[in-house]
Amino acid sequence: MITAAHLMSSGGLYGAEHMFLSLAGGLRSLNCHVRLGVFHNAQAGRPALGDAARQQDIETAPFHCQGRWDWSCLQAIRSWLRVTRPDVVHCHGYKADLYGYVAARGLGIPLVATCHNWTNENRNLKLYAHADRVVLRRFHHVAAVSANVETCLIGAGVPARKLSVIGNGVPVEAIASAGPSLGALAGESRQLVGAVGRMVESKGFDVLLRAIPRVIEEAPGTKFVLVGDGPERERLEAMAAGMGLRQHVVFTGVRGDMPGVYRSLSQFVLPSFNEGMPMSVLEAMAASVPVVATRVGALPELIGDAQAGMLVNPGEPGELAGAILQLLRAPAQARSMGLNGYAWVRDRYSSRAMAQTYLKLYESLLGEGRSSGALVAGEVVDKGAAA
Repeated sequence: MITAAHLMSSGGLYGAEHMFLSLAGGLRSLNCHVRLGVFHNAQAGRPALGDAARQQDIETAPFHCQGRWDWSCLQAIRSWLRVTRPDVVHCHGYKADLYGYVAARGLGIPLVATCHNWTNENRNLKLYAHADRVVLRRFHHVAAVSANVETCLIGAGVPARKLSVIGNGVPVEAIASAGPSLGALAGESRQLVGAVGRMVESKGFDVLLRAIPRVIEEAPGTKFVLVGDGPERERLEAMAAGMGLRQHVVFTGVRGDMPGVYRSLSQFVLPSFNEGMPMSVLEAMAASVPVVATRVGALPELIGDAQAGMLVNPGEPGELAGAILQLLRAPAQARSMGLNGYAWVRDRYSSRAMAQTYLKLYESLLGEGRSSGALVAGEVVDKGAAA
C-alpha cells in the first residue's frame, strides 16, 4: 500500500480544499493511505480543512505557523515526515511547496505538487512567487489542473518533462443523488441562480451584482444566492444593499451541505477573471445544473466541449445578464445543458478518475526511485513518461 502525505495551508473550505478531500476519497478507494498536514495560522482561527478531513477519518496533523516563515513549524513538519515515512509527499500551494521542499530534503521521499491556479495564487506575493518558481523546478513532478496553468509553469522555468495536466475530480454520484437544501431560502421564487466561491476580487462577484438588475427587470421571479466567504464579502453585501437588491440576493456564507445547494439551483454562474479548473463548476455540472461562466482557464473546455452552458467575456455585466436570461427563458435548453454537463463530468472528472491518475504518478515516481536508488528532494528526475 502506498502512503501519500499531503501538505496544505488553508484559510477555509474552498476549491483546493474540496479537491484534496475529493482526491483523498478516491485514493482511499484505491487502497492508497492518505495523511494530511495542515498549517494552523492562529490569525485564521481553527483550520476548517482539518476538521473536514477528520470527519472523513483522514489522519490529520496540524502545524502551528507564526508568520510567513517559522523554523519551528518547519522542524515539526520534518519530524512528522521522518516518523511517519510516507512514500510520497504531495504539496498544494506555495506555502506547502516551500515548507514541504525544505522539510523533505535528504529524506529520500519523492515530492509532488499540484498547482491549482498558480498565477492567481501568487499575484500579490512577489517574494513567495519567486521562491515557489525556484522550488517547483526541483520537485520530482508538478501537476497542473489545466493547460493554461501548465503554460504558466513552463514560462516560470519548470521543466516540461516534469509537468503534466491532471484535471480535478468530484464525487459525482454523491452530488447527483443529493436532495435540494435551499427550498426555504428560495421561497416562492421559481428560479434560483447561484454563485459559489471565495469572495475575492478575482472571482468577479461584483460583476454578477451589476448584472442582476437587468435580470430581475425582465425576469422578476428570479432570486440569487451567493455562497461563500472572504475579504470582499462585506463590500459586496454593502454594494447589493446600495443597489436595492436585498429582496433578490441572499449571502449565505459558507455552507456544509454543498451537494444540496447545487441541486437547488436553476443555473450556476461563475463570473471569474481567471481560473484554473474550478471545482465549483465541476460540482454544479455533477448536479445537472447548467453553467454560465467566463472564458478563462479551463472553462471553455469544460462548458463548450460539453455543451453544458454558456460562456461570456469576463468583466461584462450586460453580457452576463443576457446569458442568464437566455437560459431562464429556455428551460428545455437549460435542462439539456445540465444533463450534458452531468454526463461529461461523470465520464471524465470523477474523484476516482482523478485518483487513478495521481496513483499512477505516485507509482511511477516510486518505480524510478527503486530502480535508480533513493530519491532525494531537489534532484532532477525525467518524468516525461508519466506526463
